[in-house]
Amino acid sequence: MKKTISISLDAEISELMDLVIGADQSQSDFISKAIRSYVKKELHLRDLKIINANTDELNAEALDALEYQK
Repeated sequence: MKKTISISLDAEISELMDLVIGADQSQSDFISKAIRSYVKKELHLRDLKIINANTDELNAEALDALEYQK
């Protein structure tokens, strides 16, 4: 489902987008893909920070689980 929003961009950004997307894609589709890519990257980085903050605990749990396999 699409939702219509209104944004203002510098003319330079609009022109740069046109250089990249050509006639095959709309600016709206380009912006949607760019935002989706950015959000995916940010969520991945957030997950890595959470994992890294809990590394010691996660490693201890993994070692404990390996002990049961012996």
